[in-house]
Amino acid sequence: QFTVCRDSANHVQVDTADKWNVPDGRVWLKFVFPQVNPNDLVDAAGSVLRNHADVGFVLFGDGTLRGVLQSQVDAAGLSERFQLAGYTEELDQLMPYLDLFVQSSYTEGLPNVLLEATAAGTSIVATKVGGTPEVVQAGEACLLLDPGCSRQLAECIEEIKRKSDAKALPTGSTAELRRKFSFSTQREAYLKMFRTLLKQGNAL
Repeated sequence: QFTVCRDSANHVQVDTADKWNVPDGRVWLKFVFPQVNPNDLVDAAGSVLRNHADVGFVLFGDGTLRGVLQSQVDAAGLSERFQLAGYTEELDQLMPYLDLFVQSSYTEGLPNVLLEATAAGTSIVATKVGGTPEVVQAGEACLLLDPGCSRQLAECIEEIKRKSDAKALPTGSTAELRRKFSFSTQREAYLKMFRTLLKQGNAL
């Protein structure tokens, strides 16, 4: 018998009227490790930046590929519009100020960062790996794609930008996601599991 206790995120909508000093038109990615496949994002960024002068990319995080990625960004001539911002513990607080979150991973579990992006009402482009399709509901503000194709990644980013420019994107997490991935739902799932385990232990 298996018990599923899903991760959770704060689904309280943040007032973004008073923005932090984060430039508009930015795309965000979390970590800099091979499984997150940030190299495809850099390749996709090159295509997007050639077509859109009002777009820039910020990549938050640190890891084994940091130096390689910086060299890739510099070699492609993207350094002025693709920033490697390093590690921060304020990812969930930054999320509402970003126009788009991009996840280009080859593999994932159930990415909590996608819950944070959804809760913030941030548009998402993500690969269909692990538990991502359970969190990201493909539609007007969210696009899913197969991993490993930087061309398709660029096309998805540009599609979201076109809809954003046309003011055609919905915002905010759905009621189902707020219920399914809330702290209270997670707490109740753990309590139910512990009660079951205690009951089974007493029966032995």
